[in-house]
Amino acid sequence: MKIRFILSASILCLLFAQLSCNVAGAIAAKTVGERVPAVYVPVPTDPILVIAETFRSSSAMAVDTDQLARFVTDELSRHKIAPTIDPVKVMDLRSSNPGAFRKMTISEIGRKFGAKQVLYINVTDSGIDTAGVAVVMRGQASAKVKIVDVDTSDSRWPEDAAEGYPVNASTTYQKVEQGVTESSVRRDLQETFAMQIAQLFRTYQRG
Repeated sequence: MKIRFILSASILCLLFAQLSCNVAGAIAAKTVGERVPAVYVPVPTDPILVIAETFRSSSAMAVDTDQLARFVTDELSRHKIAPTIDPVKVMDLRSSNPGAFRKMTISEIGRKFGAKQVLYINVTDSGIDTAGVAVVMRGQASAKVKIVDVDTSDSRWPEDAAEGYPVNASTTYQKVEQGVTESSVRRDLQETFAMQIAQLFRTYQRG
């Protein structure tokens, strides 16, 4: 009887351990190992130009939109989303004739540089937050993004939101010490923001 009891207890322990593993595995699959599908897939053969700006926003000061455009372009190119066009061309055009640039539409800018689609990023808010007795900082930003068809000037995506699809990003709090400055936090924010935006257009593994 004692032997049977020991065997039964052992079997129950094994079953419980197996059940625990299955539950833990299911939880992990929904977090770390989860495959996140693209929100929208751009036409992979159409050259894409990234334009980022703070249109009608006076609070979006922490994000350097030129650098953000470069980071997003790099992400799109690295993951082969579509052929990319160097955003520096847009910066050069804007600096050479700011007045004329402001009058150009998104599609006109894209057409000038041979793009078929433009990823337009309107940074609506950004900043550096501080907290705690020992000063810590983190960056936060938000934007509306859309893909504009250069030929028609219509929004390819999203079709139901003229201003664009909302994207939010933030960095973790970092203690202000050697190597951690407002400038470094701002750069971390721009890199994180760029990754968040580019991930809308590809399937990726969370975690």
